[in-house]
Amino acid sequence: DKHVIKHKPHRSLPPPTIAAGTIISGGTKENIIPESCMAVCDIRTIPGMTEEDVINEVRGLIDVLRKEDPEIQADVKTRFWWPSAEVSEDEYIVEIARKAAERVVGYRLTPRGASGSNDSAYLNSLAHIPTISFGPADQILSRAHGVDERVEINNLITFAKIYGLMAMEACSIA
Repeated sequence: DKHVIKHKPHRSLPPPTIAAGTIISGGTKENIIPESCMAVCDIRTIPGMTEEDVINEVRGLIDVLRKEDPEIQADVKTRFWWPSAEVSEDEYIVEIARKAAERVVGYRLTPRGASGSNDSAYLNSLAHIPTISFGPADQILSRAHGVDERVEINNLITFAKIYGLMAMEACSIA
């Protein structure tokens, strides 16, 4: 069965995900059953979820499996915690991005959430610096993180103009 991570739905983000076993290692030789195995799970959270909540949920899953096979011995720990984040639409950075984009492309952009992450999560959640992810590439069409990753030249030019106007506004030049 597919496990659905417990969460409070978010207005603009997809549900959290768990990619079990994105890295698996164990064993010493092909003809010997390993005495242990280590697996890394990539769990993508949404705002409101804590590291402790996620660890407890994974431990709960292991407890369920242990009821079927009492010999299961497993330990859960965080390899690293990447906080989820969101920025209020009232923040100055959102305002200047909207104004600049509207001036360049002629219409008002609507903020949206995404399932990926970047350093803005740390700036928002830990340093409390309102930061947005706003760029010329479409995650799917640009083949992000894949072979032939790309950005359309026209989009690059458009965003150079938007970024320039944003910088001018932030520096009180515009």
